[in-house]
Amino acid sequence: MMPLPDRGEQYEEKFISAVEALESIPDHPELMLQKMDTFEKLHLSIEAIMDVANMVLEDLGEILGEDFENLSRLEQLGIIDCILANKLIICSGLMKLFDHRYDGFDDKLALNSVADIRETIYCFMDVIDGYLEQYEGENGY
Repeated sequence: MMPLPDRGEQYEEKFISAVEALESIPDHPELMLQKMDTFEKLHLSIEAIMDVANMVLEDLGEILGEDFENLSRLEQLGIIDCILANKLIICSGLMKLFDHRYDGFDDKLALNSVADIRETIYCFMDVIDGYLEQYEGENGY
């Protein structure tokens, strides 16, 4: 099973959600409130992308697991490469850190990851967009 024609809007909504969150992150958050807002927006953008990964697998009839399992499955299916899968797995782990702010959470390390997270998310979006376009072309949608 592959993406359904009306599913494209759901993919687009997730992409828009991720982009809006990423693009509203301040360049140099200094105040605690700005940092917390940055972590929340990073969380939202990563969560949207993990939702997209899940949607692709669901559309393929795959059984969903944890984020790292789902991303590894996308790699096994040849939809994403090993490097992107690993970067997305790191993003997923960071999302959990942003969520819970565990003891020893390093604000500086997290804030220095913004550019890498942004690049990874945009790369994933490009790959999935290409995958969806290829499917639509092959199936007349």
